[in-house]
Amino acid sequence: MAIPILALALCASCAGEEEQELRREAARVSRAVDVLRASPNKQKPPRLSALQATACQAPDICEMKQACVVAYQHHLAAIAGTRAAAHAANTEGTLTPDAAGAAAELTEQSEAELEKGKVLNRKCLALQGALRRKYRL
Repeated sequence: MAIPILALALCASCAGEEEQELRREAARVSRAVDVLRASPNKQKPPRLSALQATACQAPDICEMKQACVVAYQHHLAAIAGTRAAAHAANTEGTLTPDAAGAAAELTEQSEAELEKGKVLNRKCLALQGALRRKYRL
């Protein structure tokens, strides 16, 4: 009779350890997203790399991580495009028709990237909120 009780206790202990590891994993990934989100735009590229390097095993945690990575890739692409458009518009202090066209095209592409990033960031936030509730973060 003592052996089944001991086995049950060990099984419960293992399940508790698994749950704690999942909770730690969710917390690490969620924290990396929070740090990225709170960073000024100039600091976002290394923060995005840090998020990408954050390990995950659980499918729901990896789904949230990937959604956030993609959202911020679009966000950073929009920022880079905006900077390129500003540079194209300010080349040599004169705005040639070619430079104006290039700047307008880059601006349009940047706006599209930013809009994609906003939509995906809402998904990132929703998934992160679900993980916080699930893992009681």
